[in-house]
Amino acid sequence: MDDAIAVLEKFAVGKPVVVEETFALSCSTPELEEFLRKSRPIASGWMGHYDGMTISELEELKRKKSITISQAIYLDWLELFRRAGPK
Repeated sequence: MDDAIAVLEKFAVGKPVVVEETFALSCSTPELEEFLRKSRPIASGWMGHYDGMTISELEELKRKKSITISQAIYLDWLELFRRAGPK
């Protein structure tokens, strides 16, 4: 985590920093959430891919036990962004 924040700080050179890709972190969801929170003083924003399925739609698939692994991971990611949103 400290290394990732240190790398991010190197990009803060007086212009807005937007975090676009986090896949290279190879971390758990709680660790990603910690990174997002710790990067708030450095980053101007965070972007992610949206595939068109809402949290409600994914939760319905989960409830019906027809959610795929990739959809479950995506649901976890969307819920993380909801929790870590603007404060």
